[in-house]
Amino acid sequence: MLVTQDIEIVKLFVEHLKESLNLDIKIDSIPEESNSSDIDAIAGPYAIEHTSIDTIKNQRRDNNWFSQSIEGLESYFKDKLDYRLWIQIEYDGIKKGQTWKKNRELIMRWIQNESHNLSYGKNLVVQIEGLDFTLRVNKIPKEELGTGVVFVRVISEDFDPQNEIPYRLKLLIDTKLNKLGKYSNHIKILLIENSDLALMNSQLMMDVINKAINECLPTEIDELWYADSSSYPVVKFSCVLTQ
Repeated sequence: MLVTQDIEIVKLFVEHLKESLNLDIKIDSIPEESNSSDIDAIAGPYAIEHTSIDTIKNQRRDNNWFSQSIEGLESYFKDKLDYRLWIQIEYDGIKKGQTWKKNRELIMRWIQNESHNLSYGKNLVVQIEGLDFTLRVNKIPKEELGTGVVFVRVISEDFDPQNEIPYRLKLLIDTKLNKLGKYSNHIKILLIENSDLALMNSQLMMDVINKAINECLPTEIDELWYADSSSYPVVKFSCVLTQ
């Protein structure tokens, strides 16, 4: 069965079609519920398959690892420091094989016992013994930004989504063709979702999609749409290509 947010994205998309095209449609069935290799929804004349693509490979998985490694630290140190720490962690710093609890404990111990020794300044590199990645720290006087700790993830400066994403997206689209191709009596829609607020925008995603399919839809797809869910539950839908 589709996970809850996937169901909601498809429902919101059908509502968008209904309102924007003045159609009397609703979700009639969810074929995937009875067959995991089938499409996500039938709504009136439309056969809809939903999928999602990370801006960075394994981004949602890695975001979860990051969240577990710093869980509770920002709230814990909210009123316990006399300065502000802005701590940056490289996107690929937290990896499989590490222990999230150990990461969190080591960082917490350093903030408690060592961060007061750090000079004020930007991009100070900190290597904590036992931690498999470095921290890049901005230590800021409380008069400027108050006190506490903020954690952010940073990506390599040479990362270019237009070079990296299209290849993954092309492979993903190819896995959907057989599903949609069976619905020749319907208008076959592939809905591609991305929820990244920081690194993605609608125009960039449209450029990426066009590059992935060489601006030519496979015959198994009649319409290709983009769902920007970065402000979920508000979702913006854009039609990228039609046959």
